[in-house]
Amino acid sequence: MLFCRAFARIAVGKKSKMKKPNKYVLYEDSVQDPESEAELFDRIFKEHRGKKAHTFREDFCGTFILSTEWVRRHKKNQAWGLDIDPVPLDFGFKNHFPKLNKDEQERLHILKKSVLDVRDPKVQILGASNFSWFIWKTRKDLLTYVRNAYESLTSDGVMICDIQGGFETVQPNKETRDQEMENGLEYTYVWEQKSFDPISHEATFFIHFKFPDGSMKRRAFRYDWRMWTIPEIRECMKEAGFKKTFVYWEGDDGEGGGNGEYNLVQKEENCEAWIAYVVGLK
Repeated sequence: MLFCRAFARIAVGKKSKMKKPNKYVLYEDSVQDPESEAELFDRIFKEHRGKKAHTFREDFCGTFILSTEWVRRHKKNQAWGLDIDPVPLDFGFKNHFPKLNKDEQERLHILKKSVLDVRDPKVQILGASNFSWFIWKTRKDLLTYVRNAYESLTSDGVMICDIQGGFETVQPNKETRDQEMENGLEYTYVWEQKSFDPISHEATFFIHFKFPDGSMKRRAFRYDWRMWTIPEIRECMKEAGFKKTFVYWEGDDGEGGGNGEYNLVQKEENCEAWIAYVVGLK
């Protein structure tokens, strides 16, 4: 089973003479789906709180494309994006911020700060996507982060973070998938798990981009993560003060892959690879 957002696509055939795009352009094209994710966050909050959310914080926001989508969705929506890396932030300011109208720009707040250093303003939804919170290697560090997230939420706030697992995530492997950009550029997006340590549950991942002309952006992105489990993050949420936790599981497309649709579940079967969202209600 391929990860619907994290695994790759492979393209073969005619050679492309197009200029190779920036790695963040490729990442957004092959990994992220801000429209669907913002819609999911909206739905989750409404299912549990019976109303729409208008304030959102994107932790580890990178190019903050999800925050950009959030402010577009409703004239009352405001978003805060936090990241300490200036390079993707600069990409976002050059490529996403100018596409917003003046009102939308005023409702988007991007901060070059650690997710541990900000607790205000309080937001209704705090999201950590693309397994970004896997950077925490110890339970102490993860709990510190979750507690800070709890303190960053309004009284009816919701924390939402995605998580991956399955047989394939506990062993080295490589997955590819076809990808074609709107301008016709075809390329290979490769998601490689280089290692996995069963003692520490630490793993190393790379994203490579390969083009039909044989050129590559090798190791465009590197991730050194701890592979957390659903019970571990739920336990940390409860210890941090969240009253309830829930799991939204991705459905099967019938061909061994995910269908991009997430539903509330109580129990599921393990498989080669899966993606889910863990939700904490304050």
